Formats: sequence, C-alpha cells, structure tokens
Amino acid sequence: MDNAVPPPPPPFAPPPGPAPVVPPRKSPVYRRWWFIVGAVVLLLCVCGGGVAALNSGGDDASPNSANNAPGEEPKDEAPADDTAAEPETDPYDDEYGTFEAVEKSGSGDTVLKLPAGARAGIVTARHDGSANFIISGLDKDNEPTGDLLVNTIGNYKGSTAFGLSALGEPATFEVKADGDWTITIAPLSAAKALPSPAKGGGDAVYRYDGDAATWDAEHSGQANFIVTQYPLGGFPNLAINEIGKYEGTVAAKAGPSIVTVMADGKWSLTA
Repeated sequence: MDNAVPPPPPPFAPPPGPAPVVPPRKSPVYRRWWFIVGAVVLLLCVCGGGVAALNSGGDDASPNSANNAPGEEPKDEAPADDTAAEPETDPYDDEYGTFEAVEKSGSGDTVLKLPAGARAGIVTARHDGSANFIISGLDKDNEPTGDLLVNTIGNYKGSTAFGLSALGEPATFEVKADGDWTITIAPLSAAKALPSPAKGGGDAVYRYDGDAATWDAEHSGQANFIVTQYPLGGFPNLAINEIGKYEGTVAAKAGPSIVTVMADGKWSLTA
C-alpha cells in the first residue's frame, strides 16, 4: 500500500474572470419628480372641472330633475280636464219639454195650433164676454186629449196647465168664446214658485220644490175649489176637491212638482 502511485493533479483551470457589472436600479415611476408634478396638475384640473360642472348643473337644474334621476322612469302626469262643465238643466224642462212661449189674441171661436214641442205647458187666458168661454185640447186627429183648461161663463182671467194627465198628445186648442180673448202658451218651467202664503182670486199654476209639508187652505167662492199636485215622475195628489167655501189642512208631497189651483173666489195656501 505504501508504494501506491498518487493520483494525477487536476487539470489547470483558468483564474476566474471579473464579476459582471450590474446596471444601477432605476427608481419606480411614482418616485420621479416629473411624474408627481404631472399627477398633481391633472388632479387639480379634474377637481376644478367637477366643481364647475356642479355649479352649472345647480343653476340649470329644474324642480323636476329629482323625478328624472337615472334609473327612475318619469311619472306620467294626469292630462288636464278640458271638458267644459255641462250646463245645468231645469228638471221641469227635462220632464215636460220646453219651447218658445207664444201669445195669441182674437175674438169668438177658433182653433189654435200649439208651438212645436209643446206637449205640456201653461195657458194664461183672458176673456171679455158674457157667454161661454171654453179652451180644450185636441190631438192631431182632432180628438179630445182630456184637457179642459177653461170652462166658464162671462169674463175670465187665470192660468191653467195642460199635458199633465192628458189621454193624448195635444196638437191644437179649440177656443169657444163670444168676446175678445188673449191666450199665452208657455212651458211649465216658466211657472212661478209657490210662495207661503200663496193667495189668488181664480185659477193659478205654480211650481213647488219644497219638502213634504202640510198646507192650510181657505176658499171663499161658490163653485169648485180644486188643488192638485203633480210630482215629477209620480202620481197626482188631489189635495182638495170641494165646492163653495172651504177651510182645512191638507198633506203635500215633496217637490219638484206642479201645483194647480181651480177656484172661482179668493183663496190662500200656507205651508
């Protein structure tokens, strides 16, 4: 073992070269002075533009801008009601119709044609004579309608109604007289309101729009004293049907209604 040959030396290695030069490390972008200055300038511009936009928007904003914010649908406004209010109509015209009032005058017997649309109304008549004075309704076939408006002898002055309970629709009035007469035909809506007390000296027509009530009535004549109430759309109320003097209290229905009085003397109605 002592005579062993030592291993040969390693081959010659060249000496190590110089260490590589590492380039200097650049600082990050955000640490460079020009980047910082530019960022500050840009931030100031953005802030200034935002403030100007807010001021401008505040000046031009409308009161409804909140309602139209993004993400919200605008609310529909109700359209203005341009429909004009319908004028009120008279209940008596609605029930009985209306027409232009007419006045006729003459002497002796005649037949008067009613105004167009006059299916019900008031007849105010005057007669200066000494014999019969009669006004009655006829239909288009000259058949009686059942309306005997006036049937007296001698002078007459008063108002009566037609078309309230007639059997047919009137077309003409047959007039029988021995003297001069004047006749006015008007719609029932032209009737005067029934006062309290109401007083008269012959035939009369009123409109009553009050509540159900009681009427104190008096009559000083010698012939018929008849008071009839015609509620609109209802049944007639024959409140009084007497001959000669009368004094009493009767029931009246609620209006609207037409009230007719037939009398030959002085009378009164007090609610």
